[in-house]
Amino acid sequence: MHCPALPLNKQQTGRLAETIAITSFLSWGFEVFVPLVDDRGIDFLVRHPDSLKMLEIQVKGVTGRKYAYIRKSTTNPKTTHMRYVCYARFDSQPCPELFLIPVKAWESPNPVLVDYAYDSPGCKSKPEYGINYSKKNAHLLEPYRMDTMLKRLCDAPQNADP
Repeated sequence: MHCPALPLNKQQTGRLAETIAITSFLSWGFEVFVPLVDDRGIDFLVRHPDSLKMLEIQVKGVTGRKYAYIRKSTTNPKTTHMRYVCYARFDSQPCPELFLIPVKAWESPNPVLVDYAYDSPGCKSKPEYGINYSKKNAHLLEPYRMDTMLKRLCDAPQNADP
């Protein structure tokens, strides 16, 4: 029996994305720590039992071709080498597509991983790093598929960057 997908609002999409991301990390043997307050753009922390390092995870769940972004004020690719964005696309039925993107990937922007400075006079938006998904450029996300990245994290030597 096929159950039709119900439309989700933004909060439901975000919460579902976080739950699926946490479940993925747990299934790969990671320990997951959820902060009581999300005031720094970190949804949860993870640590693999074979490592001493904690990774900061920010989750972005989207439906349709919606743009997702993280504020530059809460992250910096040059100083947050332990931060990742888990990007969940809910267009793929029956399961969402999951990607785990290191924030340092924005050091080399491309058509999907974009860097918007918004530094012109009169700009109302704050500087951000974005995920600008399109079918045409979807191949640029392939290296960041969740299972691929989790395997790399598990296989990396203790306390080394994957």
